[in-house]
Amino acid sequence: MSPAPVVITLAGEYDIANAPELLEILTSGGPEAPVVADLRDVTFLDSAALSQLVRANSQLSEAGGSLTLVLPTSGPVARVMSITQLDSALTTTGSVEQALADLGG
Repeated sequence: MSPAPVVITLAGEYDIANAPELLEILTSGGPEAPVVADLRDVTFLDSAALSQLVRANSQLSEAGGSLTLVLPTSGPVARVMSITQLDSALTTTGSVEQALADLGG
């Protein structure tokens, strides 16, 4: 039986000062868990935080888990994800409900 999805709601700013925490938060549900990270209340992501999103995705994928990012439709986070093309390189969606449905839950 697969582990239940872990939904993590993030808020505020993530930058070089707290980027290591971001990785810990995203992988705290266990390496094989499907993780849904809701970024709609995040107001800022710098390159260190973006790097941790990619790293968490890799770690979870390698262990049999997954990472789905719930992105806002507009604003600075949507813009930086689009500019860096991480919105298409990583698994993303517009709502937690859609992410859970995509995971079969």
